[in-house]
Amino acid sequence: ASYVLVRLRADIAWRCMLLVGGIFPVAMLFLIAFVMPESPRWLITRDRVAEAEDVLRSVNPEGHDVAKTVSEIEVDLARDQQSVWMYFHRDPGHLRLLVLGLLTPVVQQLCGVNVIQYLLVFVLEQSHVEGTGSQLACLMILGVVKTLYNIWGGQLLDLYGRRPMMLFSCAGMSLALVALAFLFQSTESPPWLAMSALSAYFCFFSLGMGPGAWLLPSEVFPTRVRGSAMSLATTLHLIVSSLLITYALSMTNFIGWSASFMVLAGFTVLSFVFFYVLLPESKGESLEDMHLLFSASAKSSEN
Repeated sequence: ASYVLVRLRADIAWRCMLLVGGIFPVAMLFLIAFVMPESPRWLITRDRVAEAEDVLRSVNPEGHDVAKTVSEIEVDLARDQQSVWMYFHRDPGHLRLLVLGLLTPVVQQLCGVNVIQYLLVFVLEQSHVEGTGSQLACLMILGVVKTLYNIWGGQLLDLYGRRPMMLFSCAGMSLALVALAFLFQSTESPPWLAMSALSAYFCFFSLGMGPGAWLLPSEVFPTRVRGSAMSLATTLHLIVSSLLITYALSMTNFIGWSASFMVLAGFTVLSFVFFYVLLPESKGESLEDMHLLFSASAKSSEN
């Protein structure tokens, strides 16, 4: 699409860009509606237990105790009648759950992914990648790499667990950003080195932080606040993203690209600490048991 749009007049190209960006998401949402089952929890709240059992059988391995899962959901739904404030106030594990769920999308942005993506043309220019054709080729390569690793990252989060993959992702991004900072101190570094560091950054991002930043909140928030909490988490994510993108170019002009990458590396190291302290392993845990996991983890941390 980029190769086609770059050949159009500017007043037409930006309209086509918006059109292309709107067609595919709408088409995907339309197609998903035909294959996505209803939530078992929603079905149970509507007294459609038999349908909920059918959905649970279709998404769980053969031999899974569907009746037990339905019973757990019914118990959790009954507990949902309590006050939301009391839920988070009575147990430090619940408050920890709220903090992790709200701040994980924010932490993702502090690692600099949107800053680098939106300013990627400027980064490539500073990396001595010259010519519109060469820059478009680099953008396409990085986009393909990021997309493929996002698909793989989702599988690795299930295979190895959320905690190790998030920590691995943060550690790898930190090293890639430090490498970029050192490369941008030199005026003679070849473009392929910067492209390698950028590719490594997007790879590590996609293996954990990319899919994990939205997977974790959807898993940890209790049912009664999930809609409101996810809305708040998304709002915080967009606010932080907008602020970073707005002032990123000014920051690079003021302190330089090398120092800017070091700042992002510092935020990414803090992200590693954030997940190391707050994130227990939630792989294989049901939504109904999530609050028990965080409560037990909080108590073990206090001891």
